[in-house]
Amino acid sequence: MKLYRSLTALLALFFTLSLSAQEADIPAIPHEESLMKAAGKYAAATQKQDWNKVIDMTYLPLVKLNGGRQTLLRQAQLSDQNLQQQDFELKAAELSAPLSETPVGDNILAVVPIRLTFNGPLGKLYSESSLLGVSEDAGKSWSFISMAQVDMNQVIELFPKLPKTFVVPQKRVYQE
Repeated sequence: MKLYRSLTALLALFFTLSLSAQEADIPAIPHEESLMKAAGKYAAATQKQDWNKVIDMTYLPLVKLNGGRQTLLRQAQLSDQNLQQQDFELKAAELSAPLSETPVGDNILAVVPIRLTFNGPLGKLYSESSLLGVSEDAGKSWSFISMAQVDMNQVIELFPKLPKTFVVPQKRVYQE
């Protein structure tokens, strides 16, 4: 009888551990597929320097906050000219797996790391930052905020209910 109880307890423990392992397989980013598909389009437009497409995919309240579509388009074109004058050429825009997904009010925010690679007069230059994905429809579609272009104060202005624990990795630029 003791053996039967021990065996039953062991099977119950095994079953519980098995369920825990299955729950661990649930993705940490519930909307990862739709997020990464949209982020891929944003990164491709960035790499092609298709600023109209990038602005189309930018979170609209941020576009308005920064003076509107035409203002952002002029800034992007001036930035392109500045890079060309300094002999820099954008070669790649690469995404990494999303780091987090957080509900904020009626929105979902998700952090996707991005690395831009430039060829320049002294070799390759890398710019690492994040895209802040914003979904207003429960993860079906996404718009983005380039964290290389904004600071957390602007993000907090756009999302006043943002949890104080919300973290976006620091942007950095380095050369190899």
